Amino acid sequence: MAGDDLNLDELTEETPEPAAPPAKAEKPAGEPGFFGRLLGKITRPFANLRPAELLSPRAIGILIAAALVVWLLAANLAPVRIVLLFWTVDIPKALAFLLDVALGAVLMWLWLRPKAAKKPAEGTK
Repeated sequence: MAGDDLNLDELTEETPEPAAPPAKAEKPAGEPGFFGRLLGKITRPFANLRPAELLSPRAIGILIAAALVVWLLAANLAPVRIVLLFWTVDIPKALAFLLDVALGAVLMWLWLRPKAAKKPAEGTK
């Protein structure tokens, strides 16, 4: 059994095993992952809402009024022709109504805004 003898030189000639890739850094136990952070960013603005506030009579009234406005706007999508001197345009009735309300609000604001008191010039009385 001459082939059973081990030589130290034979052992050192072996190629070393490749090093294992470094393990991924694990997140700390209490820290949320990607989806947890994303969900936290989405839900953070709603954290202070209380169910009693969501079902208050004022909130329900606003919801009913908003639904009524959306329904009326959707029901009036038929086009209407607007003629101003030489300019003619066809727009949906709902858009024409919104433009009329906005124009009226601007005109009323301009008409009813309080007149600012004029300050005397510096150095004069």
